[in-house]
Order: sequence, then structure tokens, then C-alpha cells
Amino acid sequence: MTNYLPYKINYEISTEAQELSSKLGVSWLIDQELTSDPYYRLRAVIKENLIVKAHDTEIIPTGIYLQNTSPKIQAEIISFSAIVYEKKLIVLDSPAIFNWSHRNQIMIMLHNSSKKDQYVYPSEIIACLRFTPILPILFKRVYQIEEAPYSFGGQGWIQKLKEKSKGDRPSTEFTRKDVGKYLNEKN
Repeated sequence: MTNYLPYKINYEISTEAQELSSKLGVSWLIDQELTSDPYYRLRAVIKENLIVKAHDTEIIPTGIYLQNTSPKIQAEIISFSAIVYEKKLIVLDSPAIFNWSHRNQIMIMLHNSSKKDQYVYPSEIIACLRFTPILPILFKRVYQIEEAPYSFGGQGWIQKLKEKSKGDRPSTEFTRKDVGKYLNEKN
């Protein structure tokens, strides 16, 4: 088993979050429910109940300012499953990605995907924070990519297009016109 050294992440708790923490008795420390959880919980820094109207989006502060000290990892904000299940509130741009130079407060674009208005309460957990490594990638441009030894999901029509156009072009690239021809002949 490989031992990994933890990355250092500094964070600041906003004055508003500290006030809510004192008033409501809720900790604003970045924490996990279980040490094995791959995410950390983020809370809403709002002073009173907020209504997120049906199919609308609200931008909600979390009171957390991050300082990632390594360009080898990035912070990601994702939806919190419990609030998605109970209220159908999702992080609109999930995963929202913050690179190592981000220093502002984490704001959550919380979208109501239900048909009815939903309340968000002061200090309610509204999103999750996780960290992912940034792997070094080396792109290599080639004349033609190799065919996959199998077809997966919706990629089957690409193989059929390749078979149809054998000899037409030595590439795996197809235009909208090619796709249109295939779809019209199929129907």
C-alpha cells in the first residue's frame, strides 16, 4: 500500500459564519461526517430562511475562504445527496472547480429542480467539497485514432458510419451531414 502525504489546505471562516456559529451553536470547521468520507460539508451562511423558487437558482455564500497550497490538486464543489433527495436542490455547475490560485469565498449556485418552492435554512448543509489530483497529461496528435476493440453505449452508430463510408475518407471524423445521412437511411 502506498502512503500519501496530505496536502496542506488553509481556510478562513468569514465573520458572518462565525456569528451564525455562535448564535446557532453550529461548527463551521471543515469536517467530514466519517473519516472515510471523500468529501467535506459546506453550510449556508444566511441569516434567515431563504426560499429557492421552483426551477430557480440562488447564489449562497458558505463562509469558507480556501487557500490550496499545491497546484497538483483542485477543489471541487458537488451536490450534497441528502438535500438533492429531500428537496431536489442541486449545485448547478457541479462539479464547480477551483484551482490552486482561488482565494475568494466559496459561493454555491443552488438550483431548485423541483416543481415547488424549497426553503434553505441558516447553517444548513448545502453542498460538498472534495479534492482531486491534477494528473500530468501529454496529448499526442495522430493522423487517425485506432478503432476500439468493442463498441460501448451510443458509440455503435460511429462504427456503422465507419463501415458505410469505407473508402470515402481515411478518418474517424464525421460531419453532421454524414450523421444525418446515416439517421435518415436508418429510419
